[in-house]
Amino acid sequence: MKEGRILFLNEAECKRLLPLPKVLELMETVLIEHAEGTATLPVKLHMGLRPDYNGYINSMPSYLKKHHVYGVKLAGCHYENPKKGLPTSIGTINLYNPENGLPFAIMDGTYITDIRTGAMAGVAAKFLSGPAPQVLTIVGAGMQGRTASLSILASCPTIQEVRLIEINPTMLSVYMQTVGKAYPNVNFRHLQDIQQACTGAQIVHVAHSAPKPLVRDITFDKGATVILTAEPFIARQWLDTFDTRVTDFPECLVTRLNQEAEYYSQRDGLPYDPLTPDFSDVTIGEVVAGKHPGRKTPDEVIVAVFVGMSIEDVICAKEVYDRAVEQGFGTELRLLDL
Repeated sequence: MKEGRILFLNEAECKRLLPLPKVLELMETVLIEHAEGTATLPVKLHMGLRPDYNGYINSMPSYLKKHHVYGVKLAGCHYENPKKGLPTSIGTINLYNPENGLPFAIMDGTYITDIRTGAMAGVAAKFLSGPAPQVLTIVGAGMQGRTASLSILASCPTIQEVRLIEINPTMLSVYMQTVGKAYPNVNFRHLQDIQQACTGAQIVHVAHSAPKPLVRDITFDKGATVILTAEPFIARQWLDTFDTRVTDFPECLVTRLNQEAEYYSQRDGLPYDPLTPDFSDVTIGEVVAGKHPGRKTPDEVIVAVFVGMSIEDVICAKEVYDRAVEQGFGTELRLLDL
């Protein structure tokens, strides 16, 4: 690649070059890098567009010293998009040479966001669940529910039953066409009652777009691992009911959750108690790196709360770029006259 040139990679190329097993591996790698202090990760800049539009955009930079790359993801969520046939989350990822700041790649960030978010659920299930989990409950079978299911099933091959909570028949159909077909020997059950679906489940994954929390009043079995990817109004008092609280990046997580809660509080007149980073007992990176245990006893109930950060996107984007150069994918664009 010549200096001043950018390799552009579209969604289809990213999908072809970044399979799920590789993403699961990359998530563990980058979490260890962050835990060991070799990754620079500022708190993301979050800009809400409400009340003009029901959505937001994030600017997420990071630097991976071991991979000799820094990058930024620009992405957000527009919650009305599914009604228009568009993804809720859309974004791009730019990569730069840390020696001179020259950009060398720009690519779709929508697929990468989807698959790395799901992969984080797989990492959490692998490192936080008890031995040989057999029942997985999925609250919300949309894109995040699908990628999380594929990741958790890949990371926990002992799972025999998946219980689904989903009110949208289209989402349910797409879920079965993807996850169901990928795991024909797993028993998939669609249930209406969340408590029934969670009772007896060793792993519960929550990612939905309901305007209210769905699992706050649920009683979980001893030994359960509850992974929260999208659950509104996550209150400190509720988090304290769990034995252990695991997060990915606490400072960013609380900033993001507080911003969202403040908006809904102002809009709907709902009180909220701002979170502070000290609610986190341990980060998933510290667990993966072996610095702290994930599960200390078979009976403890663990909650894992994730927000996602740029190091996850940048390491995936670097993998896509390297494979693209190796295999001749992408379109080279001229940016600078060098």
